[in-house]
Amino acid sequence: MVDQSHLKAPDVYGRTHQMDEKTLGAVAERLEARGRHPFFA
Repeated sequence: MVDQSHLKAPDVYGRTHQMDEKTLGAVAERLEARGRHPFFA
């Protein structure tokens, strides 16, 4: 695993195992919205 301790905002996807259901739901919702956006399609 890459050490991200020097970053101001460590990779959120590398910490999903530490998140509660509400937070995981928000992350999933945001990813789904990005996936529907023409820029990311």
